[in-house]
Amino acid sequence: MPEAAFVVLVAAALGLELRRGGARAGRLAAFALLLPASAHWAALYFLRGDQTRRDFDFTLFTPARWPELPPIFASVAGRMLGTEGRQALVAILAVAVYLFATTPGIGDFLFKVFAVQMFLYSVAFTVSSFDPMYAIDGAFRRIAMSLFPAFALVLCSRLAGLSARSGGALVGPPVERAG
Repeated sequence: MPEAAFVVLVAAALGLELRRGGARAGRLAAFALLLPASAHWAALYFLRGDQTRRDFDFTLFTPARWPELPPIFASVAGRMLGTEGRQALVAILAVAVYLFATTPGIGDFLFKVFAVQMFLYSVAFTVSSFDPMYAIDGAFRRIAMSLFPAFALVLCSRLAGLSARSGGALVGPPVERAG
């Protein structure tokens, strides 16, 4: 479910971004992104038929159980930001320094999509029919790695901006030394 939301969010963001280039370009980009996911879902439905999903406890969204949601969500967010974030602290700091040192690139609009996607992962873990901490421990790293290719494209788009700013070279102009 969260992966499908990521595809839809990227399609929407891409469509909005490409709308400047014309409505046809935005529709084609969104269609190209949604077609593989839709075809995959249709093939799975055709091959396995309708099946009951028991991955999520949607009864948590009923008004009688709303008081249970905030503490579960807080523990999930704490686990994702605390334990999981601490284990990746060096990588997170390296990316932060890279983002600070480079100019914004064409792919920066995807940062909003990544933030929404992480929120959707938090919600999915919160309403997991299994223990939310078990779900995070068992799946969060794999799920986060599924975002790596898109994140690498965003970082490379910033590198392309750096390259264009420096006249095509990835390093600055030669520095003359006094002496």
